[in-house]
Amino acid sequence: MNLSFYAAIERIPLGMAVTIEFLGPLCVSLFTSWRPANLILAAAAGAGVLFLTDFGSTASWTGIAFAVLSGLGWAGYIVFGKAVARYTATNDALALALGLGTLVAVPMLLTGAADLRLDPWFLAGAVAIAVLTSLVPHAIELNALRKMDVSTFGVMMSMGPAVAALVGLLLLGEGLQPLQWTGIALVVLASAGATLADARPSVPSEIASLPPEEPAALRQQ
Repeated sequence: MNLSFYAAIERIPLGMAVTIEFLGPLCVSLFTSWRPANLILAAAAGAGVLFLTDFGSTASWTGIAFAVLSGLGWAGYIVFGKAVARYTATNDALALALGLGTLVAVPMLLTGAADLRLDPWFLAGAVAIAVLTSLVPHAIELNALRKMDVSTFGVMMSMGPAVAALVGLLLLGEGLQPLQWTGIALVVLASAGATLADARPSVPSEIASLPPEEPAALRQQ
């Protein structure tokens, strides 16, 4: 997921890369829940993603392909992360996963070993990237997956394109069109709706099926 993402942003703008990558968690949200509310939220987030994406400009199809591949990795991460979070109470599984991920990345590191800079600033930056883009966010997300279903988690991840678009505007000077700002608004609204829906208390089925006057008597018993 991360290797493909870095390859994508080397070739296409940041906002476009994150937007295309988000198609992964969006598909998870669509295919893991058939509740009308979640489908509406996912559709709103998907519309926001389409508004944010600037397909009218000349872009590298190789970069787009890397972004799609990163999205597939993100989708797999959400599905398998939920399974891992269900059977572990700590971050031991995350430590093992990052170790295995390192083994996957080593061959790519060795192919470019001749171009590596070994000065302290470069090494400090590499450590910071490893901690801030892998260890910290994945630890937070695994804990979140222990407390919510994957469909809600997928919709809430829709904040990613909005944040990326804002970062691109503020730090990289990537301007946004009015339609793209509309897309950001849709994404934020979908994420907020997912949060509210997840926080709504559920009513036990044995109480919900009783006549209106009976639940109170049942609670008194």
